Amino acid sequence: MSESKLNVQTLIAAIVISVILSVSVSYMIIPSRTGEIGPQGPIGETGPPGERGLQGEPGPQGEVGPLGPQGEVGPPGLPCEPYTPIDAWKTIATFSGISEGETTDTFYIPSETWRIQFYYRGDDSATFKFWVWQDDINVDSRTFYGPSQTRTLDIKAGSGSFYLWIYCGGVWEWTLTVEAFTS
Repeated sequence: MSESKLNVQTLIAAIVISVILSVSVSYMIIPSRTGEIGPQGPIGETGPPGERGLQGEPGPQGEVGPLGPQGEVGPPGLPCEPYTPIDAWKTIATFSGISEGETTDTFYIPSETWRIQFYYRGDDSATFKFWVWQDDINVDSRTFYGPSQTRTLDIKAGSGSFYLWIYCGGVWEWTLTVEAFTS
């Protein structure tokens, strides 16, 4: 017999079996007799109070185990993010305003690792930009566009005394916080 003829016969057999099964199932679900519903039978007895069924009695409450090591080991070959407790970041300075151009007071960063967190709100064409200065040398600058943003940015400028120059156009309000990592 050819392969295509065998495939057609298999398909027809599968359809016939499907029809037979669906008809059999419908006879099990739909009652074959119609007519009036008879009187309701008596309500059955229930078991004695307090007995439980298949669930059984609840077990004792477990205890919380000891804390595991801080940080996690990643897959081989991939670097892991170090564990950083929330209180490891110390606020050095917070600045806020609505002006278009502003130079901040000088602040001192005691560690090599620090960051800037900021938030601004403005119109659709708002521009928020800041420059990080150390000894009158621009060591970093960032520019953001759009109606509002919230960001946390790592600054790779080391420790020392710094100040910021902040420019905003179309910005209604902004807040910028400088934080240093303390171990």
